[in-house]
Amino acid sequence: MGALRFAIVTALVLTVGGGGAEAGDRELARQRYQTGTMLYQRGRYADALVELQRGNQAEPKPEFDYNIGLCLEKLGRTAEAADAYERFLAARPHDREAAVLRADIERLRRSVAAAPAAAASAVAAPVPSALPAPSVVAPPPSVIPPSEPAAPRQPYGAPSSVADAFAHDVRPPSFAHTTRGQATIALATIGGAALLTAAITGGVALSERDSYRAACAAGRCDDASYDGGRRVAVTTDVLLAVGAAAAVTATLAGVIGRRERALVFAPSAGTHAVGLAVAGGF
Repeated sequence: MGALRFAIVTALVLTVGGGGAEAGDRELARQRYQTGTMLYQRGRYADALVELQRGNQAEPKPEFDYNIGLCLEKLGRTAEAADAYERFLAARPHDREAAVLRADIERLRRSVAAAPAAAASAVAAPVPSALPAPSVVAPPPSVIPPSEPAAPRQPYGAPSSVADAFAHDVRPPSFAHTTRGQATIALATIGGAALLTAAITGGVALSERDSYRAACAAGRCDDASYDGGRRVAVTTDVLLAVGAAAAVTATLAGVIGRRERALVFAPSAGTHAVGLAVAGGF
């Protein structure tokens, strides 16, 4: 019984710890996303870039790449901005921002290609001439400045709701990856193991009882055999109780957990009627 109790406690601790770590990474990513977006809106592009990159490391999301591209473009890192936008489009080819981003990527790539030629012309020495220089001197060519978006764009989801934009794509984890789901699986495993062991020990107890009765019928009752069989029978009863309790608890936890995630309410209103649709599993 001591070993069984230790196994139950250890399994529950491990499952609870694993679920907390996953939730912590998601919450960290959400906070980084919101902080980075607010910093961008305040014009602190370098600080916003750091926050968004760290959030993307905690939990990669296409929205991070979109906003990272905005920061890089503001910082004049044109080629990296185009790369970030392309990563977003690879994950969201049909997003509402896809058409705008494709045009921006083409513009940024042209700007990158034109920058070396402009820089070379800026440092080229003028050809000497014997004729006097004209009175009006043309301004020297300059390097093409970092490209700005054709139209100012807000970070993904802003200004309506930054939190909703990030949370919209965060799908809830499957039941098996939640704390409740992992605890349910652990309990079901423990219950199944206890019931299987009870079936084995129950067979041994019945065999011992038959042997004892046969010996008594022959006039050779063995008290030690009787005591051993009784101990096995008591162990079987304990295992049955543990297995049944674990199985019932796992079933209830599984049913309640899935029901919490399954129901969806969709109100609707028309010219002559108002309704409420409920979908999900019961």
